[in-house]
Amino acid sequence: MRIYLIRHGEALPEEQDPQRPLSPKGREQAEVVARFLETKGISVGAVWHSDKLRAAQTANLLGSSVHSATGVMERKGLAPMDPVVPIADEVAQSNENRMIIGHLPFLSKLVSLLVMGSEAWDIISFREVTTVCLEGDPHQGWRIAWMITPETAAL
Repeated sequence: MRIYLIRHGEALPEEQDPQRPLSPKGREQAEVVARFLETKGISVGAVWHSDKLRAAQTANLLGSSVHSATGVMERKGLAPMDPVVPIADEVAQSNENRMIIGHLPFLSKLVSLLVMGSEAWDIISFREVTTVCLEGDPHQGWRIAWMITPETAAL
């Protein structure tokens, strides 16, 4: 099983737009990563994103580059400060691949909990549209299979 954890693209500052949509750079970041993901033939049960506009926009750009049984959908529990244990438990009880587009510190804590067994570790530098693929299962444990940033995806 694989889980793809992705931070949203660069957003406009709150002073410019309180909803913080993707900036032109953020849209470009997501498009670069989407082109990379499309070449990988990724199939997931669902593409989840938080209720924040920048995550939804990133998810829609990336969701078109993967095959998803249920498509792109907003999912509660993915906000920056939400607890990670409920999502980790749900992923552990499923045998479907998932793509989760969210925020810091949530994503950092989730990957640390799954890989290290504690959300206290900070093992990944999640810059905008960094994609981390975790491989494994709850019985064997999780490991980082690969990681890509917009800069390396463009190479």
